[in-house]
Amino acid sequence: MLSRRRYLLSFLETNSDVFIGWNGWAGGSAWPLDYALNLNPNADGSDRVQMTQAFLKHLTPPAQ
Repeated sequence: MLSRRRYLLSFLETNSDVFIGWNGWAGGSAWPLDYALNLNPNADGSDRVQMTQAFLKHLTPPAQ
């Protein structure tokens, strides 16, 4: 699942002339902890694998 997510985000960035952006979802305490798209931090505050291995490198700080 992570490799597909990384591929999708890379594809969207490569084709940024067509796609305006992307959105992560499945945050909040209502989502099961084992849900593949859950982006909530772990109980100790560390980032989940979904965030560290798929999303972080694709996040750009907002323009100043």
